[in-house]
Amino acid sequence: GVTIYGGFRGLPGDEGVNNATTRPPDPDPATPNPATDSILSGDLNGNDGPNFANYGDNVYHVVTASGTSASAVLDGFTIRGGNGSAGAADESGGGIYTLGGSPTINSCTFIENTSNSNGGAGYFANGSNPSFTNCLITNNRAVTGAGGGFNCTGTNNPLFTDCTFSNNSSNGAGGGALALGDGSAVLSGCTFVSNTAPAGSGG
Repeated sequence: GVTIYGGFRGLPGDEGVNNATTRPPDPDPATPNPATDSILSGDLNGNDGPNFANYGDNVYHVVTASGTSASAVLDGFTIRGGNGSAGAADESGGGIYTLGGSPTINSCTFIENTSNSNGGAGYFANGSNPSFTNCLITNNRAVTGAGGGFNCTGTNNPLFTDCTFSNNSSNGAGGGALALGDGSAVLSGCTFVSNTAPAGSGG
Protein backbone atom coordinates (compact mmCIF):
# COMPACT_ATOMS: atom_id res chain seq x y z
CA GLY A 1 0.00 0.00 0.00
CA VAL A 2 3.01 2.33 -0.16
CA THR A 3 3.71 4.58 -3.15
CA ILE A 4 7.30 5.74 -3.67
CA TYR A 5 7.99 8.56 -6.12
CA GLY A 6 11.34 9.56 -7.58
CA GLY A 7 12.54 12.03 -10.18
CA PHE A 8 11.35 15.29 -8.63
CA ARG A 9 12.77 18.62 -9.70
CA GLY A 10 13.63 19.39 -6.09
CA LEU A 11 12.24 22.92 -6.27
CA PRO A 12 10.73 24.65 -3.22
CA GLY A 13 7.06 23.85 -2.93
CA ASP A 14 7.33 20.50 -4.72
CA GLU A 15 7.28 18.50 -1.51
CA GLY A 16 4.47 15.97 -1.55
CA VAL A 17 3.39 16.86 -5.09
CA ASN A 18 2.78 14.04 -7.53
CA ASN A 19 5.91 13.90 -9.66
CA ALA A 20 3.87 13.42 -12.83
CA THR A 21 3.57 17.23 -12.89
CA THR A 22 7.02 18.13 -11.57
CA ARG A 23 9.41 15.55 -13.02
CA PRO A 24 11.69 17.09 -15.67
CA PRO A 25 12.16 15.29 -18.99
CA ASP A 26 15.11 12.90 -19.07
CA PRO A 27 17.13 13.51 -22.26
CA ASP A 28 18.65 10.02 -22.17
CA PRO A 29 17.06 7.53 -19.76
CA ALA A 30 19.63 4.89 -20.75
CA THR A 31 22.38 7.05 -19.20
CA PRO A 32 21.34 7.81 -15.61
CA ASN A 33 22.55 11.15 -14.29
CA PRO A 34 23.30 11.05 -10.54
CA ALA A 35 22.84 14.82 -10.38
CA THR A 36 19.20 14.72 -11.44
CA ASP A 37 17.94 11.11 -11.36
CA SER A 38 16.57 9.12 -8.44
CA ILE A 39 18.79 6.03 -8.49
CA LEU A 40 18.39 2.86 -6.45
CA SER A 41 21.79 1.20 -6.74
CA GLY A 42 23.17 -2.16 -5.68
CA ASP A 43 26.78 -0.96 -5.98
CA LEU A 44 27.83 -1.00 -2.32
CA ASN A 45 31.44 0.09 -2.88
CA GLY A 46 30.81 2.54 -5.72
CA ASN A 47 33.27 0.72 -7.96
CA ASP A 48 31.16 -0.84 -10.74
CA GLY A 49 32.89 -0.87 -14.11
CA PRO A 50 31.96 -1.60 -17.72
CA ASN A 51 30.63 -5.05 -18.63
CA PHE A 52 29.56 -5.81 -15.05
CA ALA A 53 33.07 -5.49 -13.61
CA ASN A 54 33.45 -5.39 -9.80
CA TYR A 55 29.94 -6.71 -9.16
CA GLY A 56 31.10 -9.16 -6.47
CA ASP A 57 30.18 -6.80 -3.62
CA ASN A 58 26.81 -5.74 -5.07
CA VAL A 59 23.50 -6.58 -3.42
CA TYR A 60 21.56 -9.61 -4.65
CA HIS A 61 18.32 -7.63 -5.18
CA VAL A 62 18.10 -3.85 -5.28
CA VAL A 63 14.36 -3.99 -4.54
CA THR A 64 12.13 -6.78 -3.26
CA ALA A 65 8.37 -6.61 -3.77
CA SER A 66 7.17 -9.99 -2.50
CA GLY A 67 3.68 -10.09 -1.05
CA THR A 68 2.74 -6.66 -2.40
CA SER A 69 -0.52 -5.69 -4.07
CA ALA A 70 -1.13 -3.32 -6.97
CA SER A 71 -1.38 -0.47 -4.45
CA ALA A 72 2.39 -0.74 -3.90
CA VAL A 73 3.78 1.67 -6.50
CA LEU A 74 7.35 2.44 -7.54
CA ASP A 75 7.44 5.45 -9.86
CA GLY A 76 10.29 7.42 -11.41
CA PHE A 77 13.42 5.49 -10.40
CA THR A 78 16.51 4.08 -12.05
CA ILE A 79 17.27 0.59 -10.69
CA ARG A 80 20.81 -0.51 -11.39
CA GLY A 81 23.70 -2.64 -10.18
CA GLY A 82 21.78 -5.62 -8.77
CA ASN A 83 23.65 -8.93 -8.75
CA GLY A 84 21.35 -11.95 -8.37
CA SER A 85 24.29 -14.30 -8.10
CA ALA A 86 25.60 -17.24 -6.10
CA GLY A 87 24.76 -16.76 -2.46
CA ALA A 88 21.33 -15.28 -3.01
CA ALA A 89 18.37 -17.33 -1.83
CA ASP A 90 17.24 -17.28 -5.46
CA GLU A 91 19.90 -16.42 -8.04
CA SER A 92 17.67 -14.04 -9.96
CA GLY A 93 16.09 -10.61 -9.91
CA GLY A 94 19.12 -8.39 -9.60
CA GLY A 95 16.96 -5.31 -10.12
CA ILE A 96 13.68 -6.36 -8.49
CA TYR A 97 12.72 -9.72 -6.99
CA THR A 98 9.06 -10.57 -6.47
CA LEU A 99 7.60 -13.76 -5.04
CA GLY A 100 3.81 -13.74 -4.87
CA GLY A 101 3.46 -9.99 -5.31
CA SER A 102 1.79 -7.66 -7.78
CA PRO A 103 3.44 -4.23 -7.61
CA THR A 104 2.79 -1.34 -9.97
CA ILE A 105 5.97 -0.06 -11.62
CA ASN A 106 5.78 3.21 -13.56
CA SER A 107 8.40 5.24 -15.45
CA CYS A 108 11.34 3.22 -14.16
CA THR A 109 14.63 2.31 -15.85
CA PHE A 110 16.18 -1.12 -15.23
CA ILE A 111 19.82 -0.93 -16.28
CA GLU A 112 23.00 -2.95 -15.78
CA ASN A 113 21.57 -5.62 -13.50
CA THR A 114 22.72 -9.23 -13.65
CA SER A 115 21.50 -12.64 -12.50
CA ASN A 116 22.69 -16.21 -12.43
CA SER A 117 20.91 -19.57 -12.63
CA ASN A 118 17.27 -18.45 -12.51
CA GLY A 119 17.56 -15.44 -14.80
CA GLY A 120 15.47 -12.31 -14.76
CA ALA A 121 18.39 -9.95 -14.35
CA GLY A 122 16.28 -6.79 -14.40
CA TYR A 123 13.15 -8.27 -12.82
CA PHE A 124 12.19 -11.72 -11.58
CA ALA A 125 8.64 -12.71 -10.66
CA ASN A 126 7.16 -16.00 -9.48
CA GLY A 127 3.42 -16.36 -8.91
CA SER A 128 2.93 -12.63 -9.40
CA ASN A 129 0.89 -10.14 -11.41
CA PRO A 130 3.10 -7.06 -11.76
CA SER A 131 2.25 -4.08 -13.94
CA PHE A 132 4.78 -1.97 -15.85
CA THR A 133 4.07 1.30 -17.65
CA ASN A 134 6.53 3.49 -19.55
CA CYS A 135 9.58 1.54 -18.38
CA LEU A 136 12.97 1.11 -20.04
CA ILE A 137 14.69 -2.25 -19.58
CA THR A 138 18.20 -2.01 -21.02
CA ASN A 139 21.67 -3.54 -20.75
CA ASN A 140 20.75 -6.29 -18.28
CA ARG A 141 22.36 -9.75 -18.42
CA ALA A 142 21.28 -13.22 -17.34
CA VAL A 143 24.48 -15.23 -17.04
CA THR A 144 22.93 -18.71 -17.19
CA GLY A 145 19.17 -18.49 -16.70
CA ALA A 146 16.39 -17.22 -18.95
CA GLY A 147 15.28 -13.64 -19.33
CA GLY A 148 18.06 -11.09 -19.63
CA GLY A 149 15.59 -8.28 -18.98
CA PHE A 150 12.68 -9.96 -17.20
CA ASN A 151 11.78 -13.51 -16.19
CA CYS A 152 8.21 -14.24 -15.11
CA THR A 153 8.20 -17.88 -14.06
CA GLY A 154 5.41 -19.94 -12.54
CA THR A 155 1.88 -18.65 -13.04
CA ASN A 156 2.08 -14.93 -13.73
CA ASN A 157 -0.10 -12.41 -15.50
CA PRO A 158 2.22 -9.44 -16.08
CA LEU A 159 1.05 -6.32 -17.88
CA PHE A 160 3.47 -4.22 -19.96
CA THR A 161 2.35 -0.90 -21.43
CA ASP A 162 4.61 1.36 -23.52
CA CYS A 163 7.81 -0.35 -22.34
CA THR A 164 11.10 -0.70 -24.22
CA PHE A 165 13.42 -3.73 -23.98
CA SER A 166 16.82 -3.02 -25.52
CA ASN A 167 20.30 -4.56 -25.44
CA ASN A 168 19.48 -7.22 -22.87
CA SER A 169 21.06 -10.67 -23.09
CA SER A 170 20.57 -14.19 -21.81
CA ASN A 171 23.50 -16.55 -22.09
CA GLY A 172 21.47 -19.46 -20.74
CA ALA A 173 18.00 -20.72 -21.54
CA GLY A 174 17.01 -17.90 -23.86
CA GLY A 175 14.66 -14.95 -23.74
CA GLY A 176 17.20 -12.20 -24.20
CA ALA A 177 14.60 -9.57 -23.41
CA LEU A 178 11.77 -11.46 -21.71
CA ALA A 179 11.05 -15.01 -20.58
CA LEU A 180 7.55 -16.11 -19.62
CA GLY A 181 6.31 -19.26 -17.93
CA ASP A 182 2.67 -20.12 -17.34
CA GLY A 183 0.03 -17.41 -17.32
CA SER A 184 -1.10 -14.72 -19.73
CA ALA A 185 1.12 -11.73 -20.36
CA VAL A 186 -0.35 -8.64 -22.00
CA LEU A 187 1.96 -6.31 -23.91
CA SER A 188 0.71 -3.07 -25.44
CA GLY A 189 2.75 -0.48 -27.31
CA CYS A 190 6.07 -2.13 -26.41
CA THR A 191 9.36 -2.07 -28.31
CA PHE A 192 11.99 -4.85 -28.49
CA VAL A 193 15.35 -4.03 -30.08
CA SER A 194 18.85 -5.57 -30.06
CA ASN A 195 18.23 -8.22 -27.42
CA THR A 196 20.23 -11.44 -27.72
CA ALA A 197 20.18 -15.05 -26.55
CA PRO A 198 23.36 -16.61 -27.98
CA ALA A 199 22.95 -19.89 -26.06
CA GLY A 200 19.19 -20.24 -26.25
CA SER A 201 16.07 -19.24 -28.14
CA GLY A 202 14.07 -16.04 -28.28
CA GLY A 203 16.46 -13.11 -28.50
